[in-house]
Amino acid sequence: ENAAKNLIEEGLDLQTDQGIMPEKGGFDFNYQSIGLTYVGRYAQLLGNSTEADQSLKSQIDQAMQISLDLFSDRVDSLGNVDLTDSTRINESSRSGRPKTLDIKNIVQGYLSASVITGDSQYLTLAELIVNPIRPVVEYIFEGPETLDGQRSSGSDTTADLFARTGTNEKNENPLGGAGSGLTGNHDDYALDMTSVSSM
Repeated sequence: ENAAKNLIEEGLDLQTDQGIMPEKGGFDFNYQSIGLTYVGRYAQLLGNSTEADQSLKSQIDQAMQISLDLFSDRVDSLGNVDLTDSTRINESSRSGRPKTLDIKNIVQGYLSASVITGDSQYLTLAELIVNPIRPVVEYIFEGPETLDGQRSSGSDTTADLFARTGTNEKNENPLGGAGSGLTGNHDDYALDMTSVSSM
């Protein structure tokens, strides 16, 4: 427990005044989002019995709040994410494929940040990023009948979408992690339907 706390505190101490949690000396959209996921999980485990716990929760809350503009400034009105200044996007994943927009972890981080901070802007941002790829996600999990734009289930929120996709342990990050064909530009998603249909 102390080791985890020390790791969280070290990470928070590294965050710049601009809100950046440095990766290779700069900002990375994916890794900053994953950082929110980790600190959010830890915040949910903390109690309120000591001043130290309350202080650390306050630090996590602040870290999430000052990260928000970094994300929202890079997402356009269609949900496309600008990754041009992300420091690790040109790396290869463990599978050897180029790293892409990790939507699964991004959504998880934003849902966590929304709960911890109480700021609904994080939930709105998660919805914006996910909406352009809903047809692809629904094709994977509900079948080709969803490609005509008609929803085949009553689930219509980012939280519901993540709850369904996050439980599929055998699928290799279907929402854009390592090994996925999804990229930061949602215009490319239609091209991925051939690979999706072979899953």
